[in-house]
Amino acid sequence: MAGHFPEAPSMFLTWFQVDDADAALARVKNNGGQAFSEPMDMPGVGRMVVVADNTGAAFGIIKPAA
Repeated sequence: MAGHFPEAPSMFLTWFQVDDADAALARVKNNGGQAFSEPMDMPGVGRMVVVADNTGAAFGIIKPAA
């Protein structure tokens, strides 16, 4: 993946497992956070979205596939 986004800094992204990705996203937004995209479903992986809290700290939310 190196080179695909040369403007992006090196970083780690923490993911939190949730029971309902859409409900978790709503809580993030209700508390002043934002989503970087719409939630997406990845077959065999789950429903996920990358968000930022109200201070700008980025993290991922995922409901794993059954």
